[in-house]
Amino acid sequence: MTAYADLVPASAPPGGTPLRRRRDAERERYSAPPTRRGFLTGLVAAGMGAGVAALGVFPKARAALADPAPGQYGYRIYPSCPPYAASHECEPGCGPSQVLADTCEPSGQYAGWFKNRPAEGYRLRPGACWAGFDGWTWGHNGPCGGCAQHTLYRCHDGYKLIGAGWYPKICRKVTECDGRDPDEPVYHDPVGALVTARVVAPGMVRLKGWVIDPDAPRSPVTVGIYRNSRLVARPVANRRSRAIPPFFWSAGLQHGFAVTVKGVRPGEHRFRVFASSIGPGRNTKLGEARIRMPYGANPGTG
Repeated sequence: MTAYADLVPASAPPGGTPLRRRRDAERERYSAPPTRRGFLTGLVAAGMGAGVAALGVFPKARAALADPAPGQYGYRIYPSCPPYAASHECEPGCGPSQVLADTCEPSGQYAGWFKNRPAEGYRLRPGACWAGFDGWTWGHNGPCGGCAQHTLYRCHDGYKLIGAGWYPKICRKVTECDGRDPDEPVYHDPVGALVTARVVAPGMVRLKGWVIDPDAPRSPVTVGIYRNSRLVARPVANRRSRAIPPFFWSAGLQHGFAVTVKGVRPGEHRFRVFASSIGPGRNTKLGEARIRMPYGANPGTG
């Protein structure tokens, strides 16, 4: 049986060895779609077109937490995939070594790192990984587990006591999934558009559009309509609208709004429309339009 040490030499890579650098092999970054069931199903099936990206459907990535002890002996991670493991894909995800979930700390400062609890049968394996490191980075492009396009792992070496002997095992931690930190909550901003804004009668402007909050796709979103920086209407987007693109239909069609603003004086006016987020996302601008009300129209009171 091949020993683990034979697979993972402790010396530096030989000269000229083609390494899979973290940002060479995985240079192409991806933005994950939102992860709310139902609403997202249509997005994935539709194929993430440029139109969806322009609407800002993709969630905001939040910065990953810093390593608890960067550079600390026992926690030094080689920033590449080892050359000997280049042929291994997705599973087991850390090369030929056995990955065991119970070897990872479940919480606290060292969550996601190999347990350092000798009395309980777990201890680190410092300096025994590739090039004298304590673990390495592993990347995979393509579907794998819960990640649709790109996965980045941290593979941390250690020993587990099994019977009367200590055996080398791996704690595997997903550090990046489709461009985001999987441990951080994903917040979504409302997505939608101001579809039309036009004069419908003297002193009257009609605005139509739609908006959906991915964090609450079945709930109507409140919309704020401003004319020249003044709030003039706050409708709820609960009207049936065929302007909603097909890949959002899984959330229903009752997310449209249609408002007539009255008392618009002759001259040029700037209308801006914002959506109020229901979930933890930020309020979103849906669009704006410049409208010229003809002179000779009803001056109104605006």
